[in-house]
Amino acid sequence: MFEIARFRPPVARDASHRLSYHRFGDPTRELIAASRTFNRYEERDGVWKITFREVIRDWIHERPVDRELFTGGFAMEMSEPGPADKSYEVLSMFGRGPLRPE
Repeated sequence: MFEIARFRPPVARDASHRLSYHRFGDPTRELIAASRTFNRYEERDGVWKITFREVIRDWIHERPVDRELFTGGFAMEMSEPGPADKSYEVLSMFGRGPLRPE
């Protein structure tokens, strides 16, 4: 992912470029998509929140699953959704919170 950010309190903006990999239905096929996300954040009473978001898809490609990507020198541990996800350790300032406001 590539990200560009501009920060001028009480407003910040960013643009993120990313590739996403999806598997569903047929376990021998996967979908790869490139997209960009544009965000605007505002600080209100000391709390930063997203006030605008737009996602633009640049391309989608479907292909057979390549099992070789999960072995050898390029092998990586697969992430799992939930509190054990590595992102909560690496990005500790983004603590896990409720999915819906209480």
